[in-house]
Amino acid sequence: DETLFDHIRMLGWLDQVMVSDYGLQPGEFAGTIDAHHDQIDSLHRLYRHRDHYGLSGQSWEDISDEVHERAMREGQDFCYPDVHPFLGRLTAMSDVDVRLLTFGDEEYQLYKIALCQELVRCNFPVIVVDEPKRDFLAREFPDGGTLVDDKYPLGLPEGWRHVLIDRSGAFAATELDEDVQRIASLQDLGIQP
Repeated sequence: DETLFDHIRMLGWLDQVMVSDYGLQPGEFAGTIDAHHDQIDSLHRLYRHRDHYGLSGQSWEDISDEVHERAMREGQDFCYPDVHPFLGRLTAMSDVDVRLLTFGDEEYQLYKIALCQELVRCNFPVIVVDEPKRDFLAREFPDGGTLVDDKYPLGLPEGWRHVLIDRSGAFAATELDEDVQRIASLQDLGIQP
């Protein structure tokens, strides 16, 4: 979310779907999203999607398939505009090991990825964690790498480079650690195959 996937745009679309197909009032779904999160720590919130979708009186299992089918039928793509060209450049680079690392409920994170057909086509390994990314990276990838993420500060382990993607300008006035690069778009990374 906010790195590759525009969940704010998806919520706006879903709000309309919940009104037209499930009897909710305009703004009722999107306006209640914060009430369906648990704050894990200062950076991480866990979305209780099953509870939130239950506002309609139907189960997540019923709604999720219908919503996915509708999104595919309408050609919805909730990736940011710079994501597809960026993914194309990454897939053309045979010497780069690319993985998608995301925090949250595994079922819901994989569901959102499935809504972006370009991500599905790239077939990058997806890792869903329910712990701080720094802890996971220190344990599973001690040799380091680069993490593009919309959260700050992450306190990444030694050998890891943090690229902060700030799509909303929320960190514009924040002085970042010297080893953190700030970008507004994936194009700013300048990656060429």
